Amino acid sequence: MEFTGDSSKVGEDDTSGTSSYTALSITASGENESDSKGSCEVTVSWTICGEAAFKSYILYRSESPGISSDPFSATILRVISDVNESEYVDSDVNWTAKYYYALQTTDANDNGVWSNEDSISTPGTAPTASVLSADSVVSDFVDLYWSQCPDDDFESYRLYRSQTPNIQNDTSYAERICTISEVWDTTFTDNDVTPDFTYYYALMTKNNKDLFGWSNEITVYIDSAGGTLPDVTGLQIDQASIGRDVVLTWIAVSDVDGYYVYFRETASTNWTQVGDVMETTFTHTATSSGYYSVKAYKGTSTSTNYSNIVDTMPNQIQATYTIWDNHAPADEHSGVIFGATVGQTGLAPSISFIQDIYCYDGGWTQSPCGFYSGDVAPFGNGNHTDMSAASSVFGYPTEFWWVTGYIVPGDVIFCELSEGHYVKVYINSVPQYPTQPAAYGIVFHYDYQPIEGLYLFTTESS
Repeated sequence: MEFTGDSSKVGEDDTSGTSSYTALSITASGENESDSKGSCEVTVSWTICGEAAFKSYILYRSESPGISSDPFSATILRVISDVNESEYVDSDVNWTAKYYYALQTTDANDNGVWSNEDSISTPGTAPTASVLSADSVVSDFVDLYWSQCPDDDFESYRLYRSQTPNIQNDTSYAERICTISEVWDTTFTDNDVTPDFTYYYALMTKNNKDLFGWSNEITVYIDSAGGTLPDVTGLQIDQASIGRDVVLTWIAVSDVDGYYVYFRETASTNWTQVGDVMETTFTHTATSSGYYSVKAYKGTSTSTNYSNIVDTMPNQIQATYTIWDNHAPADEHSGVIFGATVGQTGLAPSISFIQDIYCYDGGWTQSPCGFYSGDVAPFGNGNHTDMSAASSVFGYPTEFWWVTGYIVPGDVIFCELSEGHYVKVYINSVPQYPTQPAAYGIVFHYDYQPIEGLYLFTTESS
């Protein structure tokens, strides 16, 4: 049997003259609080074909209307040979977009009849999900905190607690314990807990378009013993540390599940957890210098205090140094030796002064002078130094290394010294010599990383 009716008709509600016409409808899923909003989905459904000669359903999608008049411009989502299959979930769609769908039903002779064409606009982008954590866990309260939502359309945080996991899959088993409308308010203390119980927490972030994003779910056991363990001791930075990899070691605490490792960039900022390990060592690939501490944990019990603190902070030399190029008077200092606590300038041409770098006019159009490695001619009696000019990252070097290069005010130059240490040089100015217009110098100060092999520094640009 062949299908009857006009196969070019689309979008009409009148189905007279054909029993093969298929009505299509679509909905966007994920618009209620129980959905994670991790991805956008569109559900397409249609009425089942009643013809015995049925061969297939061919489902099309386009971002423009008129699919039946130009099906080659549309995307075929699926070819379905089961006549009783009447739904398709399209998960390959974007937020805040409009899509058109149409279904062609074919028979054994490849004759086709089009359904109506339907369209839908998917919801806006879901909120950025927060990262949820618990800190203090004792017999009668839990301190919870989370990362701040960065979105402009933020409306509220909703914190849920349950005694069963997978809160975001079904909030009916959970209790909403707080709603917070201030985006900067990212802490809550749960005082309504019972000792020796396990609780699950998850945070929903809602925006002003009624879309939701779920945090991770955390498990908290309320320890009736008070939730404290011995403090970790003996934290140190291992000599295996190199580059950006900071290797930490500490003394083991008996009968614990593991250790939390914390980092902060400055002495006044809050600790951020960067590691969760069972061993007594951890390697942190850092993006800047900073401070480290460790706590032991067993279940949700943790050490009462942070361990001793160790750091990778550089020695920040306060003095300012000036070296002059080869056009300056011969008695003006042109080279520098980078000391761990103080620098020394001297005459680069002198064989008795073993400079790390020196100032020289390399004939650049961008600047009248620059840095030369201490072992590069013409004054090549010094130490070898590799240099790297920083771009937007000031915590560590990221670009290629060189031995000669021009310098302009505001530059940040990293130097790898021959004895294995690194310095970060801040260029203050490139002044002209007062009495010789052709001569220029470089005024700078620097930081010295005292841990051999590490090239981590603060993120400061001056």
